[in-house]
Parts: sequence; structure tokens; C-alpha cells
Amino acid sequence: MKNQTYLWVLVGIFLMLTQTGVVISYNGRPTVTQGQHADLTCELIETDEELIQISWQKSTRGYRANHNFFIITPTYGPSHVKGRGDRVGFIGNTTALVGSIRLGDVSLTDEGVYTCIFTVFPSGPYMTEIHLNVQIPPVISVAVETPPVVAEGQESILATCTAANAKPPAEVTVEHGQCKTTTESDNLNQHYT
Repeated sequence: MKNQTYLWVLVGIFLMLTQTGVVISYNGRPTVTQGQHADLTCELIETDEELIQISWQKSTRGYRANHNFFIITPTYGPSHVKGRGDRVGFIGNTTALVGSIRLGDVSLTDEGVYTCIFTVFPSGPYMTEIHLNVQIPPVISVAVETPPVVAEGQESILATCTAANAKPPAEVTVEHGQCKTTTESDNLNQHYT
């Protein structure tokens, strides 16, 4: 029984010593504007083990369940899971253990958590998470009411300023003489008058 305990301790120490790889993400929380591309970078360092594959998983606004969407192998190169991914390209280097990808034409549904997984032999997988944030610029419009409004004998011009569909929320500032008003929306569809 005592020899069996020593054996398990030795196996545990061996496993800890063989797992020397460290995944590094250069941009753990990138922020991009809708319509631009997003580079998600990750690299495996401090290992000389054989790379089996690099897998990318995601859990986004568009699809909450974490799932594989892109795989890269040293032999066959990049491949899209289930044929999806015409907006995803490999910009890394398997020889240098760089698993970076580029997402093109990013939309709000792409916002979420992306997981880069390096599978090496013999120690197994190493992973890191990258949280992608997508910003949306506001759609801004200004409308002036005609004819002017008359109240208490005073003629006033009424203007409506709209900053809609922004993420993060738009901030609208209206100045008139010494009076200044600033308002911030708390959702993606807020209008101000």
C-alpha cells in the first residue's frame, strides 16, 4: 500500500513537471467598432511539445452556448467548423505556436467570450479567454420644428436631437446661452428632445 502511494505521488509530480506551456493573450479584452475587423491573438510559450491543434471556441450574443467554430492543425491548416466562418481567417503561425485569428466585419452578435485552446502532446490542452467588446457609433439626427413655437408672447425654436442605437450609450449635450443640459441613454434606442 505504501509503495502504491509513492507511485501516485511520483506520477503527480511527473505530470506537473511536464505541463510547462503557458498561453498568453496579447489582447484579453479588445474593443472594436461594428463593421471593423477584430484580431484575437494568443500564443503558447515555454514548451517544446508537439502541437496537435489549435481550437477556437466562442460564446457570443448571437449564440450563447460555448462551441468550436475554427480549428487549425499543423498538417491541414485552418478549417471552419460546420462550414461557417467566411469572416474568420488565421493570421497566426503554427510553427511559432501563434494561434491568432481575424474576425472580419464584426457585428454586435460577435460580442462575447472567445477561447483559444492549444492541444499539445503529451501534456494536453492549454487555453485562454479573450473577451471581445463591440461598440456601435450613434445614429445622430437634428430636426427643427417649423413654424417656431409661441409661448407667453415669446417665439422659440424647438429642436429635437436624436442619438440612437449607440453602444456604449450616447451622451447628448444641448447648450443655450448659459444653460447646458447633458443626458445619457441607458439602452440602444434612446431619443432626446
